[in-house]
Amino acid sequence: MRDTGFMRPPHPYYDYAGRNYSIASTPDPDDPNPDSDDTGHGTGMTACALAVAPRVRFTMYKVYSPLAANPNALGAFSRAVNDNPHIITCSWGTIYSDSLQIAIAAAVANGIVVFFACGNARQILWPGSERAVISVGGAYELNLTPEASNYASSGINPDSVNNRRDLHRNDADRQVPDLCGICGPKPSGYSSQCRLSLTLQRIVIMLHSTERQSMTDGSWPAEPRAPRPWSPQPPL
Repeated sequence: MRDTGFMRPPHPYYDYAGRNYSIASTPDPDDPNPDSDDTGHGTGMTACALAVAPRVRFTMYKVYSPLAANPNALGAFSRAVNDNPHIITCSWGTIYSDSLQIAIAAAVANGIVVFFACGNARQILWPGSERAVISVGGAYELNLTPEASNYASSGINPDSVNNRRDLHRNDADRQVPDLCGICGPKPSGYSSQCRLSLTLQRIVIMLHSTERQSMTDGSWPAEPRAPRPWSPQPPL
């Protein structure tokens, strides 16, 4: 994961009930505080990733400067690519960059699966609209009916339409996201009479039911692991 970092010592959530996560950090070489996560974004996104895949070898590639128009975006992504992981996941967006686009395409060509968030609050972000990536949105259940979250995004990146500046962009008419994770709606966007049927217990069961354990040889079992018993857990 390339994000804002992973706080150390870890939040108590990560030690609760003997989770035994494998979490490493690779800080930005210019970062004077490599064990901090000033916004908490990276620490929170780590929890989301490990809820689905708790037995992965997880590494955080930290940048410490603002994500938008971030000159370190390419550097952090490239550090991740150089370690040749199976997956790189990114929950951020930035301005279009030829260099970053080339780095993403090269990673995918070398067999690395690259995920990017589609965006927040209906804003479509790049590289979430880049054709080489798997673009991720958010959905939830309302009265047992799937609904797109208005906290996430879907559609076409408006910056890619009739673009005359970035001649190498290839995301024109690219409809995103490609898939959705569990994401509720904005609380202010719905009536107080609206009741979500997707309870905390059901979320945990759904996440655990999709969990798969990576084998030492890189293969995967044919069937998902059975859901584990649910118990209350402290929030982030």
